[in-house]
Amino acid sequence: RIEYERGNLDRAQAAYARVLKRASSPRDQSVAQEQLAAIHCKRQEFDACEAAYRELIRLDPGSAWAKGNYAGVLVRLKKWDQAIAQAEAALAQMDYPDARHTLSKAYIGKGWDLLHARGPLREALDRFQGAIDADPANAYAHYGLGAAWYAHAVLRIERSSSASTTARRRCAEPARESAETAA
Repeated sequence: RIEYERGNLDRAQAAYARVLKRASSPRDQSVAQEQLAAIHCKRQEFDACEAAYRELIRLDPGSAWAKGNYAGVLVRLKKWDQAIAQAEAALAQMDYPDARHTLSKAYIGKGWDLLHARGPLREALDRFQGAIDADPANAYAHYGLGAAWYAHAVLRIERSSSASTTARRRCAEPARESAETAA
């Protein structure tokens, strides 16, 4: 732990790898695995970080914190659906503010992806509402919900004006055909 705090990640990683090999208790293995995950994340070795968190969750499936921290990594990687699943799993075990905030961020990310891709607006609205339900104080969730409702309104206006333009064209066709045959 001292090597990690000093910023000597190579030494810290080697030390935790040794602990993992020698540790007989699941608790010691979990602690070492958690520190390895932190080292990989700090180095931005995200594949190794994810693998370390998955192993940590395998070693200690009762750790809501491991699932919540893993969800936070998945949010950074924009893996929204996986982050939502991990944060919800964490909250199912223990309701704590960090997991709620992470869940909210994952829902927000998913909502924005749906809006930017012009995906189903109902789903985007549901995601932003889910973000608000998870963390009512998250202003970005409220902003996203407002943006989704705005997009919904614009789409309705576009559909409405498109429908009325089509209707006007249909009404004008017979009149124009009559005028052409009369001339």
